[in-house]
Amino acid sequence: MGTVQGGLWMLLALGLLVMGTGLPVWALLLGVSSAAAAFGWGLGVLDVGVLTALPARLTGLLESDLLQALPLYVFVGVLLQRVALADALYAGASRGLARWGAGPAGGVLGVGLLVAPMNGSVASSSSLLARLVWPTLARTPLRRPERA
Repeated sequence: MGTVQGGLWMLLALGLLVMGTGLPVWALLLGVSSAAAAFGWGLGVLDVGVLTALPARLTGLLESDLLQALPLYVFVGVLLQRVALADALYAGASRGLARWGAGPAGGVLGVGLLVAPMNGSVASSSSLLARLVWPTLARTPLRRPERA
């Protein structure tokens, strides 16, 4: 089994576990990758040298400036949630796009477009949007556009 097929099987297993269990995704990612590494090592496909290099790679990754800044990006998201500015941006974009039937979803995209440049990573952008928009989006009733 090649590397691509192994990765696809891992992705399929992860998707099924995410849908079938109530476990957090981070725990499932760790479990699936550990099980696949053990399976590959047992079959002789995965060299142990790859796994022994992991601590040095993690240390180098944790010394990166971007990872040190991630908590600050999440903190900015929490601040924007507490301040009424994000709610006003979302409400304005939702109202402005409501006539085209893209109200709440367009509001999320609008806030995302305005807020994304000040973030440095996809993870912080998604956590910021989740904290900013999800409570308002969850309260918004879903309306289907009327057909002509």
